[in-house]
Amino acid sequence: MHTVSVNELRPGMITADHVVSRYGQLIVEKNRILSYQMIAHIRYYGITKVAITDGEPPSEAIEHFETERNAVLSYNEKIKKSPQFLYFKKEYDQKVDFYRTA
Repeated sequence: MHTVSVNELRPGMITADHVVSRYGQLIVEKNRILSYQMIAHIRYYGITKVAITDGEPPSEAIEHFETERNAVLSYNEKIKKSPQFLYFKKEYDQKVDFYRTA
């Protein structure tokens, strides 16, 4: 574990400890793979340093990442099957074909 300045944080780094605000509010949980959005939240709360894991990522971090990724994929699949999206796609494809042949 080592401490990193917020300006040096990069997506993909893994938190070694909970990241909390000066008032004790949990911002990012321990063993989470940082995303751009998480780093933005850390900056917003004025946190200056974060403990980052060294070496191999903990299995908990990998499991949590997979769960979040699957949730996003499931949501995307759900959207693509919705009647509104199917209608949009049909209209879009027709317009693209029209402009290609014009």
